[in-house]
Amino acid sequence: MNPQTGRTKFKVVKRHQPAATAVDRTSIELFIRQQNELQELLTLAKSVDIGSVRIPLSVAGWVRLPVGDILQFMVAHIERHLQQAERNV
Repeated sequence: MNPQTGRTKFKVVKRHQPAATAVDRTSIELFIRQQNELQELLTLAKSVDIGSVRIPLSVAGWVRLPVGDILQFMVAHIERHLQQAERNV
């Protein structure tokens, strides 16, 4: 998933496919709010054992990963999408 090291293309699960519409101001504002929330969560994660709790994946609920891995995946996923957006601008 890391945009610097991983070049593998992934098929998107149908329920996770984005709508084929232009990005509006509301979507951008929501994205910024979510990024601020993620930043707060990452700050809080510094003071807890992020390897002790496991979270099920949305695409395969039977797969459970440590919180630290989930956060790392999310950051890489966002970076990848930002690079895709920059290419499309």
